[in-house]
Amino acid sequence: MPSVTIIGMGRVGGALEIAFRGSEYRVEAMIRRGDDLSDVSSDLVIIATPDGEIANTAGYLAVNIVAGPVVLHTSGSLSSSELSILTIAGNAVGSMHPLISISSPEIGAKRFAGAYFCVEGDKRAVVAAKLIVEYLGGHSFEITAVNKALYHASAVAACGHMTALIDMAFSMMERAGVGAELSTKILDPLIRSTIDNIREQGTAAALTGTFARGDSDGLRRQLAAFDGKLTAEETEIYLDLAKRSLDIAERQGVDPEKIAATNELISMAKSKLR
Repeated sequence: MPSVTIIGMGRVGGALEIAFRGSEYRVEAMIRRGDDLSDVSSDLVIIATPDGEIANTAGYLAVNIVAGPVVLHTSGSLSSSELSILTIAGNAVGSMHPLISISSPEIGAKRFAGAYFCVEGDKRAVVAAKLIVEYLGGHSFEITAVNKALYHASAVAACGHMTALIDMAFSMMERAGVGAELSTKILDPLIRSTIDNIREQGTAAALTGTFARGDSDGLRRQLAAFDGKLTAEETEIYLDLAKRSLDIAERQGVDPEKIAATNELISMAKSKLR
């Protein structure tokens, strides 16, 4: 039965502790911060602190660790190189990042099953990480350390940026005269059905609306409606996404003349914002 020390008692660390209860992974210690460390002799050490504390925590571990365990951190943007000080003492180091949104330890523990985990690092650390993921009911995939930040940016775009975009959509609906509570309710089925369509058909087939058709007249009406309602920043976000949508529509074979006309209108609208 592998013994585990978890450093960091936030959402990810807490979720792992809950998921390990009653399992073959025996949590010996839950430590709030790296500077709270004394001798650590577990088979596995998981660092689930904020990113800015990982390197310092590795430094504290380097003088408090016993018997060369596998050390993993759970950061999405940082690679195993953040733990390089520990390799000198013969520890295998790696990273194991759950690609899910964890809003609380209790919710996170339930969402591990079926989730994908990005793992990288030393061979022994990758093997250990994959065994943990398998126990949690998840799926693991490997990535090189040099691509870790780009991987994480993709995840941020899919989660954090999507949340910000939906927040903007709610706000736009409210400015169209719909109450805040109703705005959330009426857009929810549209958001859910779009995610379902992307999962089932891919982004190109899932794209619908003004830019899927290359509808420059529709965009012209929208821009007129934005005047006095949306900030310049919001309008620019909308236009940047419109350009990306047109790129998708072009891959779907939409009339090139319609694509060109709508792109020209986007360029003109963006120039007025500067």
